[in-house]
Amino acid sequence: MHRLFRFNRLSTKLVLAVALFMLLFLVTVVTAVNLGLSRLQRDAAHLSSAALIQQGRTDLQKRAALDAALNNSQLARAASLTRMAAAYLVAAAHNGEQTAWDATQFQAYPPYDLLYDANPDRITDLVVPSYVTMDDAQWARIAQSAALDNLFPSLLPQAPDAIAIYYQETSMVFRYYPVINVVQNLAGSPGLAPENARYVLEESPASPPKDPQRLTVWDPPYVDNIGLGLLITANTPVYFGDAYQGVVSIDLSLDRLVEQLQKIQPTAGSYAFIVDENGRLVAAATNGIARLLNRTVEKDAEQLADILGVSLADSDLATILSALLQGDAGLEQTTVGGEEVLLAFAPMPDLGWSLGIAVPLAELTAPADVLTAETALNANGILRLTLGLVIFFFVAALVGVVLTNRRLTRPIADLVRGTDAISAGDLDVAIPVTTQDELGQLAVSFNNMTAVLRQTSASLQEQNQTLQAEMAERQQAEATLRRSEEEHRHELEGRVAERTRELLTLLDVSHNLTLIMALPELLQMILGKLGEVVEYAAASITIAEGELLQQVAYRGPAAEELALTVRPSRQDLGQIWTQLERGEPVVIQDLDEETPVAAAYRALSPKVVTEEMYQANSYLRAWLALPLRLRGQTVGMLALQHPQPGHFSHQRMDLALAFANQAAIAIENARLYEQAQSLAALEERQKLARELHDSVSQALYGIALGTRTASKIISSLPQETQARLDEPVAYILQLAEAGLSEMRALIFELRPESLESEGLVVALEKQTAALRARHRLTVQTDLGTEPDVPLPVKEVCYRVSQEALHNIVKHAGASQVSVGLGVEDGCFTLTIQDNGQGFDTSGQFPGHLGLTSMRERVERVGGEFQIHSSTTQGTTIIVAIPLTARGG
Repeated sequence: MHRLFRFNRLSTKLVLAVALFMLLFLVTVVTAVNLGLSRLQRDAAHLSSAALIQQGRTDLQKRAALDAALNNSQLARAASLTRMAAAYLVAAAHNGEQTAWDATQFQAYPPYDLLYDANPDRITDLVVPSYVTMDDAQWARIAQSAALDNLFPSLLPQAPDAIAIYYQETSMVFRYYPVINVVQNLAGSPGLAPENARYVLEESPASPPKDPQRLTVWDPPYVDNIGLGLLITANTPVYFGDAYQGVVSIDLSLDRLVEQLQKIQPTAGSYAFIVDENGRLVAAATNGIARLLNRTVEKDAEQLADILGVSLADSDLATILSALLQGDAGLEQTTVGGEEVLLAFAPMPDLGWSLGIAVPLAELTAPADVLTAETALNANGILRLTLGLVIFFFVAALVGVVLTNRRLTRPIADLVRGTDAISAGDLDVAIPVTTQDELGQLAVSFNNMTAVLRQTSASLQEQNQTLQAEMAERQQAEATLRRSEEEHRHELEGRVAERTRELLTLLDVSHNLTLIMALPELLQMILGKLGEVVEYAAASITIAEGELLQQVAYRGPAAEELALTVRPSRQDLGQIWTQLERGEPVVIQDLDEETPVAAAYRALSPKVVTEEMYQANSYLRAWLALPLRLRGQTVGMLALQHPQPGHFSHQRMDLALAFANQAAIAIENARLYEQAQSLAALEERQKLARELHDSVSQALYGIALGTRTASKIISSLPQETQARLDEPVAYILQLAEAGLSEMRALIFELRPESLESEGLVVALEKQTAALRARHRLTVQTDLGTEPDVPLPVKEVCYRVSQEALHNIVKHAGASQVSVGLGVEDGCFTLTIQDNGQGFDTSGQFPGHLGLTSMRERVERVGGEFQIHSSTTQGTTIIVAIPLTARGG
């Protein structure tokens, strides 16, 4: 019991607690230091590896771009020599230049029946296959290609890697430089066999089927059949105008290109390679071929040719190949041949190829391994030093706790006794203050606390009485709040009912959109339904027609007939239309306010609104305009007016916008319905035109043809018989030709879409020919060539001329008519003039819409319609449409 009592004492617990704490502290510090050093090692290794890789990435990217530019420049230079030779040959043929050439030196090369130039002083080898026909044209082509003798010797030295430069005609005639008696190597070659006679014409990479853009193209690597080793060839087609003549080619040694790639080694195990525009391997350093293709490779030329022409689509580079083919420059970390590499690539833009450099990642990070080992040695030393220091402090702290234990625990025991007394309800207890340290301050605080507790106990009794009074007041407030919530609920129910009525009205409008097809009736219905949910004094719907705005529906104090004549232009609306075009509503809460849109509205009165309508609307103060939007375009507007300023709130504006959207849908439906009717009428007119063409026109043509035949037969009869028959036969022929002309004009009127295929000039010629045939009028035309204007502009001109010529026949009483087309002051013009009786252009013609429809057609495409006439002076109609107009 004595041991247990001592173990439960605070001093014993304090010593054990401090010992345990210090032990935990020792373990924690050692563990933290160990983890920190381990992390330091990892971070040092990682940072050093990352720094080396980053530096390697930067250097590698620059090296790839530099080497790609260098190889591109060398190969592009060689390819440009073929273009120079092709251009020289074309220029020489065009200028008729002749190069001295001795055709008598041609000899046969048995046993393959080849012809070749045996002149010992020849500059180029010339070989003619056995199947080539040596006619005058072929001799002329050989003489033309002799001009290359002047150029080939100077071109070939300009490309250090070039082996030979040569020209091969479409007939397979072969001109080769330098002179190596190439006929001996070509004799018996499959390339000159008769079955390959059309190789240059159809199978060559530069032939028209394979190279329609007439670019310089490259052959994949191959082993030369005359022993010149592994080669690549650049080919440029030769055209005289559009006539394909042959191919100028230059052979480059791939061995030299591979030697250059061998020198590109940022590290010992790195390697470079080149890929063409089709993803095939053009060239590669020998130590990289096996890893790129993931197989063992011999170094003989024939196997290298097979390998270097192979596609990399199925190799480890398949995922990066798309970037190479697109001509991108970049750097990727990937796996090639089972090895992690850093791959830099850059384009060779003149060839459409890309150069890549692969560097093993392990070679870049090798210096980081040395740094990691040194860091591990230093970390072990630091860990041992830390462990020794922590053990020393542990022992020192434990000794200190034992020495100060008794001084600390006695004041604490006094505090425990005081606490027990307070728990028993004795608030008059006091603890003696024996020290001036924190424990002494704690005793003072304890004594102060007991004094505060005594005061607090008295205060709590007073607060209890106050809380009871507050509870009664709160119960009264809760009753008042319940009454307020009930009133608010009734108000919300009223708002829901109003919103339901608005939605039902919109639903009714949407339902009527599918039932009512007449646009005026439908728009009036929309305005009526809008008035049920948004109060207004006047409302209108306006549709954009070209530059003008036509008011098509109206409800308000003014007469509807007067309101529907209002046709302002977009320019008249100014800032109002600018804001509507952006899809934004325009609200003027008071027409007298000083805002840009209010000023634009006030400016409309003297321009487009009559005095009578202005007076009828003068009492209206608030104005709201909402855009009618279809497929992102503003096609009109819905306008509302009210006598009370500030009447159009956000809620009313949102409701009106919903009706504006319905109006836009109604306009679109009406237009679609009208287009459907027009298409149906067009199909019927086309059917009628086909039937007239296949029946009546053919019959009239047959009558005219038979009449001409009869006229020829009559010319062989006796003169007396001819005199009796000539007049009726000529009359029949005249009637048939007149009927045929009229029928052609009628068919064209039924099928005006042929304007697109035949043109406006042909259409007007048919129209004026029908006018001559039908009405015996003298018609003069000055139509010129077919104008370069859009089809809608041609259709407008055709319809205007059709209506104008109809009016001349019906009303003018003219004997002469002139029709002309032209271009003047940046405008395409149509002029129609007659010498008829004329009329007063300021008069009114109720029931006659011809002049109005002509003017509207012209203004719809942005043109100007003019008519000049006076009594007995004839009439002139002028249509001027800017050449920049697109129609529609």
